[in-house]
Amino acid sequence: GDAWVFPVGLKDAVWFVARNQNIRVYQYQSLDEVIKILDLSANNMVFEIDPSGELIEKKQLHKASIVR
Repeated sequence: GDAWVFPVGLKDAVWFVARNQNIRVYQYQSLDEVIKILDLSANNMVFEIDPSGELIEKKQLHKASIVR
């Protein structure tokens, strides 16, 4: 009667850790794209997956943080 359930993607993995039905996960191709779209004044969390696979929270992300 027991079963092991493994996450199959980022959304499943976030739910598995937080277990909160109200969490919404959005995936973007770049931080530039996030800055253009995201309301940075709201209670949003931004994470980046680096080339080694490590998940890094971008705590100081704001519109002036990316200069081209």
